[in-house]
Amino acid sequence: MSIPAQFGALLTGPEVERPTTIPAVVVELQQALGGKVAVDTAARTARSHDRSHLPPVLPDAVVRPSSTEDVATAARICTAHGVAVVPIGAGTGLEGGANARAGVVTIDLSGMTGIPRLAEAGAVAAWAEEELLHANVSAVVAEREFLAGELRRRGLEVPESGGNFLWIAMEQARELEQACVRHGVSVRAFDGEGVCVTICGRGASRAVLAAVDSYLRRRGRADGAATAVAPKVQERWVSE
Repeated sequence: MSIPAQFGALLTGPEVERPTTIPAVVVELQQALGGKVAVDTAARTARSHDRSHLPPVLPDAVVRPSSTEDVATAARICTAHGVAVVPIGAGTGLEGGANARAGVVTIDLSGMTGIPRLAEAGAVAAWAEEELLHANVSAVVAEREFLAGELRRRGLEVPESGGNFLWIAMEQARELEQACVRHGVSVRAFDGEGVCVTICGRGASRAVLAAVDSYLRRRGRADGAATAVAPKVQERWVSE
């Protein structure tokens, strides 16, 4: 695909890696949003990852919206092309949730100062739907108890939790995190202390359990014996 002449200026300059072809989705984004779409290597690198140690891949483009209309436009165009969107804000996450991968478009929300107000409005609206809220909370609690029981049955140290997460106290946290990544699920590891697992659906729980089983086998602990526990952090993630 040739590069439209009116967008050539966006792809030139000494610091820019000029690709030989531009994906159709990027061309349409540029047509709709102009200079709010960045394709240079520096911009794509800067907004390709959070603070996770997991390796990112450069997105095809970075969209820097200044309004909710810009976000909606970018999402609509990407959806029409079957292209995944990866949102990123401050980039302070530690789990790789904002990490890009090949063929995606990153939407940089760091300039959207009105988002906290939108989030607040959404939270207030959610509280108004009591029946739905209670159903969602009950589902999270049930899934948390299922996962906690299965982890304890495997001999792992899992303190009681009152939130939407579980803490697995262990010293070899990075090893378990890597096993989870291999099984397609992201957890938050604190090496030498433990792993924080956010409660999602049954599919995610089973992926975590499969990763734990793989981790135990790799360490020669297939009998389900517990890994070394760091007692000092057992209470760290327990909700008051």
